[in-house]
Amino acid sequence: MKTTSLIKLCLIIAIVSLICILLINKFIEPKIIKINEIEKKKLDSFVRIEAEISEVKETEGLFILTLKDETGEIKSILYKDKQNYEFEELIGENLEITGKIIEYNGGLEIEIEKIKAV
Repeated sequence: MKTTSLIKLCLIIAIVSLICILLINKFIEPKIIKINEIEKKKLDSFVRIEAEISEVKETEGLFILTLKDETGEIKSILYKDKQNYEFEELIGENLEITGKIIEYNGGLEIEIEKIKAV
């Protein structure tokens, strides 16, 4: 086999492998953790928690939600363009929240990607 054929074959295999990894990553969800397990070393990683909304504040471009479970509370943000929820109906309900851990004003918050009723 020619060297150029081997290089092309390796390149095709690498591209197909990367596409497979990206597709698999879309379907893998992080494990559910408690709020008190959220710490700085998890910055920029995705987490999933079961919590309830205890407070909702609306600003111009986003909602600021206070989430709580039996171990603590954490602020979270949900951009309005990702929002299709009626929060009044969700307050006090047990929810599964998936999002990215971010830092804001020295504290940790969750940037919400998905909310699901449990």
